[in-house]
Amino acid sequence: MNLFLHFLSPIKGRPCQLIVHLDRGFTLLDSALGSTGSKPLWSFPFDRLKGSADDGNKLLYLDFSGSDDGADIELDMECCPKPVVFVLHNCLSAKVHSLA
Repeated sequence: MNLFLHFLSPIKGRPCQLIVHLDRGFTLLDSALGSTGSKPLWSFPFDRLKGSADDGNKLLYLDFSGSDDGADIELDMECCPKPVVFVLHNCLSAKVHSLA
């Protein structure tokens, strides 16, 4: 199951594509380069997601734990991010149910 979300990244205003994959986790690609063959700007598995939140306006916050590459990421979704947070929480719930 894949969920593809498109938005302008806070990284120099370049258009990026957030890919949420139930098995592979989160990947951010540079949309200007195209999703085929482009190197991910970053990638984290679901088990590294420590928390997620939104500002109720347009910002999505993802907190990834782990080694040196752990990160607090702020993404400008250009619209209300609540539906994205809802989908992320449902994906996490599906992962938990698949382990049971």
